[in-house]
Amino acid sequence: RSSVEAGAVPSFARRDSSTNFSIGSSADRVLAEVPVQPSSNGSTAASEAMSNPSASARSSQIDAELDRFRASQAASGKHSGKKNLVLAVCFLGVTVQSTYTGIQVLVQSQLGTTEACCLTAAVLCMNLEFVILKGLVSALTEEEGVKLAGVHEHKLYYQSRATFAWCKLCRQRIGVLTGGHEGFKCKECSNPDGHGAFWVCLLCYRKQLSKSNVAEGILRGDQGPKVIPELTAWQYLLRAIRLCKPFRGTLWIGVACVVITQVSRVVMPNYQGRIINALISQNSLLFMNDIITFICLSVVAMVFGSIQSLAVEIVQRRITVDTRTVMFESLVKQDIAFYDGLMTGQVTSRMTNDVAAVVQPVRQLMNTVLTNLLRLGGGLFMCLFTSWKLTLLASTLIGPIIYLTRIYAIWSRKLSLSIRVNMADANAVATEALRNIRTVRSFGADDMEVSQFKHHMDLSLKSGMKDAYASAGVSAITQYLEFAATILILWYGGIAVLNPAQGEKPDLSIGQLITFNLYWSM
Repeated sequence: RSSVEAGAVPSFARRDSSTNFSIGSSADRVLAEVPVQPSSNGSTAASEAMSNPSASARSSQIDAELDRFRASQAASGKHSGKKNLVLAVCFLGVTVQSTYTGIQVLVQSQLGTTEACCLTAAVLCMNLEFVILKGLVSALTEEEGVKLAGVHEHKLYYQSRATFAWCKLCRQRIGVLTGGHEGFKCKECSNPDGHGAFWVCLLCYRKQLSKSNVAEGILRGDQGPKVIPELTAWQYLLRAIRLCKPFRGTLWIGVACVVITQVSRVVMPNYQGRIINALISQNSLLFMNDIITFICLSVVAMVFGSIQSLAVEIVQRRITVDTRTVMFESLVKQDIAFYDGLMTGQVTSRMTNDVAAVVQPVRQLMNTVLTNLLRLGGGLFMCLFTSWKLTLLASTLIGPIIYLTRIYAIWSRKLSLSIRVNMADANAVATEALRNIRTVRSFGADDMEVSQFKHHMDLSLKSGMKDAYASAGVSAITQYLEFAATILILWYGGIAVLNPAQGEKPDLSIGQLITFNLYWSM
């Protein structure tokens, strides 16, 4: 009772911002379905069109634009299967042709340097052609979105059927009362199942295009809506660099340790091959020199690797603390209107779970991305230095691996966003219910709150399971491709070692074959 008198609104009486349906009482749902009279401010386009010729012309333009959206979506759905089939056939064709060209470079022993370079360039051109083809197909078949300034920060996309969704502007369920079951949805704010999206009905869409006086669903202040410009990846990177200024010395130490560690590890396989060759030739002096050098490189890699781990851990923890501090300072300075349409649980979830997820790439950037880039560059150079023919043969399978990994990364990014959104909504439900526990108990809404919490957690789990299955599938395919590349390397390398040309020095020694295999496995 005290909570109700103080104006606190329990979460079961609010409209959920992520699941597109009202979770209020049964009476509220019944009242929401009662037909209402259109407002006098021109909710019907026909009344405005009769009184104003310019409004009539504008209404005709909106109708033509809607017809174009309908035709575009129908054509996209009709030809989507054909597009995917053509791209799959082209992908398989490029992979087979690249592999065949690489094998021809190895089999044809009479090829000169010019012919070998031309065939190598042909492999690169095949993969480049497929990348350009896919980019053109994606650009020509990309779904057109609408950016409504002052309404939402992302583009809205036309949907021919809105099932169980509410318009975020007029708070009406999209259906007959809103001009039909069509609407516009934000795909950035929804998970792959379509839940949690920002919807706009046809009536509100017409009003926004004709008047441009509706401003909801964005960051608000006491003086009205605040339109936040979208930031590019480069601008986000600059912001992250500014956060690292207080401890840039530690950051540079970590980067230097990464470089030293990876250079040492790139050179080590070369000495492993030399050690094996020294054993085969029974050269004890060369063996001792190479084994001492290998031990020194190993010690350097271990020492600087430990310093690297310490520096990266310090940088990540400092960035986490600074990010949460800056976020809390910004939240405290926001206008009161900012909190009118925001749940406390969503804010606390952003400041705890989401900040941890945002800072996590810092460790991956230094320990994984920078490390892999150095290994890729150094390993590729050493592979070419050891045997350029084996490098060409193995490189024919790099394109498919990169392509499949990129597709999974784009899809996984959407799933990760869905998981974070659902976790934040579940946290919001729990926070609001516990904060207003007296009101919840008074209305007997315990089961309703538990049901809402389970709903969000189930959606988060469902997205996580999809990501797990897709990750396992992509990992299996890439491992099979890597296995095929290893078989090709061992097959040609073994033939080159066992059957050298008559009267000529073998192209590969046993140590070089082992060295190349170690570099390729990096």
